[in-house]
Amino acid sequence: MKITKTINTTIVSTVVLEVEDGHPEMRAKDILLYSCDPLSNDKIAKEVRKIDPKAVILSVEQHANKYAVDIEEFVQIAHVEQ
Repeated sequence: MKITKTINTTIVSTVVLEVEDGHPEMRAKDILLYSCDPLSNDKIAKEVRKIDPKAVILSVEQHANKYAVDIEEFVQIAHVEQ
């Protein structure tokens, strides 16, 4: 018997515009979000604000991948000796 789980991966491309000494600088970065539940645009925006409050979202790319593991294998991996 197998345990299956869908993991949603979201890649959010962001940019931050900062001004230092009168010179504007643009900093771009990608933020990876993982979730067992699909993420709405509001949830994505909220998570991005937690990570970088100044970031502006440029694009969002979402993927869902299904993973499966045998229950016996899972128990062996999860087992912790005390």
